[in-house]
Amino acid sequence: MKKSKLTETQIIAMLNGMNIAEIKKLKSLAKENNRLKQMYADISLEHKILKEVLEKKFPGLIDDK
Repeated sequence: MKKSKLTETQIIAMLNGMNIAEIKKLKSLAKENNRLKQMYADISLEHKILKEVLEKKFPGLIDDK
């Protein structure tokens, strides 16, 4: 995971300054981010599988660069 540029104290100070609406928005964005990451993982897997099938059916068709 990427190391934060902020100190732990700075992060705590920012979180203490958040109101309920901002916390709800942050949770909503985190949930959406997780959903999008899962979608990307699913599509990447499907792409890989389709690529393998095509390569078996039509050897040399796909040029891996």
